[in-house]
Amino acid sequence: MTAIRKEKSEMSMLGDLTIVCFVLCGMSCYFYGARAAIVTVVTVVSCVAAELVCFFLRRKRPEAEDIVSAFVTGMIFALMLPASVPYYVAVTGAFMAAVCARQVFGGRKYSIFSAAAVAFAFVSICWQSAVLQYPRPDEALALSSSVENTLYPSLTNTLYTSNTPNVSDVEFMIGKFCGGMGTTHWLILSVAAFMLMIRRTISPLVFFGALGSVMLCGYVSPMLSMDRIPSLEYEYTTGMLLFGLIFLACDYSHVPKSRVSRLIYGLLIGFATVVFRRSARVENPIVFAVLIINPLLIAMDDYELRIKRRLTVLVKELRARRQADVVRRTENSAKIPMEQEGEND
Repeated sequence: MTAIRKEKSEMSMLGDLTIVCFVLCGMSCYFYGARAAIVTVVTVVSCVAAELVCFFLRRKRPEAEDIVSAFVTGMIFALMLPASVPYYVAVTGAFMAAVCARQVFGGRKYSIFSAAAVAFAFVSICWQSAVLQYPRPDEALALSSSVENTLYPSLTNTLYTSNTPNVSDVEFMIGKFCGGMGTTHWLILSVAAFMLMIRRTISPLVFFGALGSVMLCGYVSPMLSMDRIPSLEYEYTTGMLLFGLIFLACDYSHVPKSRVSRLIYGLLIGFATVVFRRSARVENPIVFAVLIINPLLIAMDDYELRIKRRLTVLVKELRARRQADVVRRTENSAKIPMEQEGEND
């Protein structure tokens, strides 16, 4: 008897993402102390509050999925930020995620952009020095809105300018280098991606399509002036690539329905990431690649359906023509003996 594979519920997928976010948040608190937890709480509370206010103004009752989705969006956005970010920047980004990226389109079901990507892109453009400068792990950070610590560029930016990493091998392995609070732990993210694919929370086709295109371009044209393998290692671990693939590119609400469209969608995100990284030297290219490719999601399934319909019609026409040819040949072959008999008579 064949087992029926049930479609995974939205709450179950949100629960899986929440668990991964909590693990990353725990690592952030271990490296950056209590301020990482405060930044996360401020961002999450602001995102959920903005969502509820919008529902109140629209005179609609939110579903449980709306609240949990806003909670997860706030955590994802917080983990993309440095632990030293001023609180007002986190609040503004959370407002952008909830209002401009979700409620403007009618809510989570109708948004065409990844809300966390919209929020991060906005704050990184408006407050570049506050969002793209990072404290060193293990440094004590003040709990006030602004910190007095010296901030440093991310490992990605360092590689762009000097082609030489400024971290030891051990620090690199455990993700102890400058970057977003939850984006540098590439070992944890690798395991999380594998588990989420097994749990059917993220799409393997989108994930490996994007990752494969990035790695292929990195092998053909290395990002750094070093051997191909070390260059691929930094391609894989920097630029928020893994974090962006899991939480932004493979977001269940922004993934095409068909398998072919998912693979094409992933390949497009991967190639767009390479273009942003090679041409513009963007520090976190996956964020902007996702925002550029996201709107194509609306048309991809529709175009694939149209192509399938046209191919189906074409195949039917070819079969009809072939059958007509067979019938014509059969009739012609039957007429020839009759004509010969008539000539003999």
